[in-house]
Amino acid sequence: MIKKKITVKLVFGAGQALLAFSYIVLALFLKFNLINVQASLSIPGEALNFYVVILLALGFVLVVGGLFLVFEWWESLK
Repeated sequence: MIKKKITVKLVFGAGQALLAFSYIVLALFLKFNLINVQASLSIPGEALNFYVVILLALGFVLVVGGLFLVFEWWESLK
């Protein structure tokens, strides 16, 4: 039972961190208009900064949460 709990922490923590990094990458793609993302998603210029800030804030919060889960899993191995 405890082994499953430890493995779930690792899987969810790594998944959450991966999702967070993808949010941050999407925010950077939007901000610098790499591969014409703004036009393909039909994002108006006035709302661009709002979307970038929301994605970055969500990304950083998820990174911290995911890394805490992975760190807790790491500490439980000792």
